[in-house]
Amino acid sequence: QSYLEDTNVLQTTFASPELSLRLLDFVHPDFTGIIRVLEIQNTGEEPLTLDIFHAEGSSVADHRGQFGYNVAYYNRLGNHVVRYRGHPWDNAIEAQTVWLFAGNPTPDTYQCGVSYQDHGDGLDAFLDVCDGDLQKNRYAFADPNGTTSAVMWWRTLQPGESC
Repeated sequence: QSYLEDTNVLQTTFASPELSLRLLDFVHPDFTGIIRVLEIQNTGEEPLTLDIFHAEGSSVADHRGQFGYNVAYYNRLGNHVVRYRGHPWDNAIEAQTVWLFAGNPTPDTYQCGVSYQDHGDGLDAFLDVCDGDLQKNRYAFADPNGTTSAVMWWRTLQPGESC
């Protein structure tokens, strides 16, 4: 792991006999947010099928009381996850957007769930990601537990191919 020379770009690399990964992390100079770029190359001699995912879970506890529940919502129009603390069905109670997770290309599947829930539509995204087939639950809210979310891309890479 190292910074690219004279930049704020952090580069993390990983290599195995079949796979080479390069992860770039940086903060955009014009807005508050971190950008993460993942490059994967099949360095082996056989095709590789990969489940590539980003998962997160937290309890958005900065605001209590009137701000209500921890909410995770997958917006299919923008293909991103919105995380906030607010009331899931009462727009009269003010909500504050806390995080936005987006990916390019568009994820193949997604899951929003409730932390530690091991069944039903609101299955914890961390538990759901293990089988490589997310349930596509678009909305989850919980309190005091947090919510979780995951997005996933399915890729098959031929020898020498990158994505």
